[in-house]
Amino acid sequence: MSHYLCLLPLAFGISISLLGAQGKSLNPKSLSRPKPQVWNDYWRQGKAELTRFALEQSRYGETRKGDAVQIFVVEDFRTDKQVKAEKPRPDAVPVMKLNFTRKFLTGIYPYSAMTSVFTPLALKPGPGTLKLSCSVQEWCGQVWLQLNMREAAYRLIGHSYYEAEGEEKREFPLVHLEDGIWNRVRIAPWTLPVGSFKAAAGALFSRLRHEPLAPVKALGQLVVHSLASSSAPRILAYTVKMPSLRRSLQIRFQGRFPFRIVGFRESLPNGRRNVGVATHRELIAYWRHKDAAGALLRKRLGLDPKR
Repeated sequence: MSHYLCLLPLAFGISISLLGAQGKSLNPKSLSRPKPQVWNDYWRQGKAELTRFALEQSRYGETRKGDAVQIFVVEDFRTDKQVKAEKPRPDAVPVMKLNFTRKFLTGIYPYSAMTSVFTPLALKPGPGTLKLSCSVQEWCGQVWLQLNMREAAYRLIGHSYYEAEGEEKREFPLVHLEDGIWNRVRIAPWTLPVGSFKAAAGALFSRLRHEPLAPVKALGQLVVHSLASSSAPRILAYTVKMPSLRRSLQIRFQGRFPFRIVGFRESLPNGRRNVGVATHRELIAYWRHKDAAGALLRKRLGLDPKR
């Protein structure tokens, strides 16, 4: 079994204080596209890419330190039931699945959030994510939201322990989902939307603000953050702004395949920010390490460092 491990902030010259820098605008269509064999050799080798981020998460007016983990993996997806295809099927659609977790403390009690995004590999400009789910757990209770793409709209279902939110079931327009942008960066960043378009803010952002998800005007831009050096590729920054929500998300990623994500920043309506800086990365079939000995691998990802 082979692994690779990177201590990323030094490798890419990134620190939390630098996440506000900007550079020259770039047309996504100008990005180089890997050959299909190169793409498959990386993503179809039976492993997932795990990245750990040092997280600074704003909650209740204070900045909390924690961990964020992104797990990217390619798998087959049943579009009829919108679930993973456990057996080979001729009608299965290959997707990029992202599981994105965040864990942090608010005083005495912990927060745990997870967003799952399923986006087809045959990605084209325009809305493309097939399914999105998001759940948040803390000691007061939990909330959950899911969108499933249908022919003409998403089907949205939500559950919450908050009285004002309660149960929710409705149709939702087919627009870009902010949460789907992460997958678009990994699959085909040359299709990133730029200029003005309709989008829905991140599900976690909406859940933590206790506001219903709604389509809003968004503005997308891709810039060169840093030029390539002898030891590292250039870093690009894609930003989507939603003026009516006073929100923006910036994703920083390597400018060449496999377009690894090295950091992110979210600007919030209260003027605060959420920041993630990649520190560790590993390519591994993590599902094969569920025995007690497998817990030792968490240290290699910068998790549970005292083990």
